[in-house]
Amino acid sequence: MTSETVEKLPVPCMKLGEGPHWQEDLQALLYVDVFDKALRRHFINTGRHQLLNLDDGGVAEVVSMVIPVHDDPELMVVGLGKALSVVRWSTSDPDIHTIKTKVIQTTTDDHFNDAKCDPQGRLWAGTMGPLDEKGELLEFNTSSLFKYDHDLVFTSWVQKVTISNGLAWSHDRKTFYYIDTPAKSIYYFDYADAAGTISNQRVLLEYEAAGLQDQFPDGMTIDVEGNLWVACFGGSQ
Repeated sequence: MTSETVEKLPVPCMKLGEGPHWQEDLQALLYVDVFDKALRRHFINTGRHQLLNLDDGGVAEVVSMVIPVHDDPELMVVGLGKALSVVRWSTSDPDIHTIKTKVIQTTTDDHFNDAKCDPQGRLWAGTMGPLDEKGELLEFNTSSLFKYDHDLVFTSWVQKVTISNGLAWSHDRKTFYYIDTPAKSIYYFDYADAAGTISNQRVLLEYEAAGLQDQFPDGMTIDVEGNLWVACFGGSQ
C-alpha cells in the first residue's frame, strides 16, 4: 500500500457529518449534516461549498444519508427519518423537490442510518433506534438492514440490529461486509451479485479481541486494492 496523507477540508463545522459520497463527474464531495437536516457539497477544485436545507415541516428529526441516482447527478435519494425521499438538487438551483416517499412499516421508532448501493444499483439501507436528549440509545436490537430493489420493494435481510452502519462489497462481488456499531464487530456474508442476496453471516473482526475496546466501528468503504477502511467513532481514527 502506498503512503497517503490526510488533509482536513476547509468546510464548515457540523454537529454530526455523515455519509460521504464522491461525485466524480463534479469533482465534489457530497455528504449530510445529520442534526441540522441539510445536504452539503464541497467542490475540491474550486473550493465552492453548497448547503441545501431540507425543510420537511418538522416531520423527521434527522437527515441520515444521500446517494445520487445513476446517470442523473441532480437526482438523489435522501434518508429523512423513517422515510426515503427522492430530491433534485443542481449546482445552480439548490431547491428541493420531493418526488416519492416510502416509509418503513414498523412498530418501533427506528429511522434510517447508513446506506449504500450494491454493484447492481440496488439500495441497501439500515436503521437505528431513537436517542434520548443526551444522545444515548433508548432501544437495542430493534433495527434492521433493508434492501430496496429495482421493483421498489423493501426486503429485510438482517434483523435485531442496534445501529446499522458501514457497508461494502468485495471487488469480485462475492462478499458483503457489514457493521452493527454497538456489537463492535465487522461481519461478512456470502453475496450473490445477480440475485442481490446475502447469506452465511460470520465475524471478520471483533474490536474487543483486537484490543480496540474504546472504539466503535462506524462508516466503512473498500479501496481499489481490496482493503477495508473503517471510521472508528470514539477512536479519532
